[in-house]
Amino acid sequence: DYDGLLQEVDLTREVRQQIAAVEDWIDQARRVVAQPRMPEIETGPQCHTPYECGFLSFCQSQETQPEHPTTLIPGKRRAALVALMEQRHDLALQEVPDALLSDRQRRVKHCTLRNEVAHDLRGARADLQHALPHYYLDFETVQFAVPIWKGTRPYQQIPFQFVLLRHVRNGVIE
Repeated sequence: DYDGLLQEVDLTREVRQQIAAVEDWIDQARRVVAQPRMPEIETGPQCHTPYECGFLSFCQSQETQPEHPTTLIPGKRRAALVALMEQRHDLALQEVPDALLSDRQRRVKHCTLRNEVAHDLRGARADLQHALPHYYLDFETVQFAVPIWKGTRPYQQIPFQFVLLRHVRNGVIE
């Protein structure tokens, strides 16, 4: 039952208050488009606020990038690191303080800067000790903006298909 999901709200007064500002935005946009060359503005926080700009990847491709960019840092980044990266778009990997990195991120940083391959021999040996068969659970999910089932939320991942794969010998999966 979607009764009450949407409400009609009269925003005429609020819209009228913004008309002059919108006209200014349009004038600014027209001036930018009329320029013979694209603006020379470095990418930064303005490219993400209030939403990510559709030209961000193009603009970044025009900027000088460090040999080892911070985009090489894997996994979830701490808030302090994200803030530093937003403040300095040209931040090089070697400039990132180790204190802002997890153990894994630190390992990636140091191996990248030394041009070394990380190989966990002990971990590989431990993995090889696991006897066959191996089992893998694979599933597919669906997400709805407007939930169609009771007890679910907007954009909640809902599994709808499952398969259990069995690895019985090298190269053979049932």
